[in-house]
This record gives sequence, C-alpha cells and structure tokens, in this order.
Amino acid sequence: MGIILLAVAPLARIFSVELNVVISSRADDVRAAQQLGSLMFLPFGAIYLLSELNFIPLNVINCS
Repeated sequence: MGIILLAVAPLARIFSVELNVVISSRADDVRAAQQLGSLMFLPFGAIYLLSELNFIPLNVINCS
C-alpha cells in the first residue's frame, strides 16, 4: 500500500495533468476540453465501481 501511495498516485496525477494539457491544446473551446478531459476518468471510475461491487475482487492473489 505504501508503494501505491508514494509512487503510483503522484505519477497518475502528473500523467492526468499532462494529458489534460494535450487535450486542451487540441480542443476548440473550453467546454469541449473539459468534457474530453472528464472522459479520461471513466475507466478509473469503472474499475473502482466494479471492485466495490465485487465483480473484480482486489486481493493479494489478483494484485501480485
């Protein structure tokens, strides 16, 4: 858990900021950039929702 909190979480934040910069440079207006940037979080939300509903069990066997 410490590795996730100290390494992966900051890298994911940096990646999301960089990806939002790329999206906003390609979009025509602010509203389109915001909508395209919000699409980036759908896979993460889906994984979280599926793990909470136990469709994807996150335990030691699956995480190793």
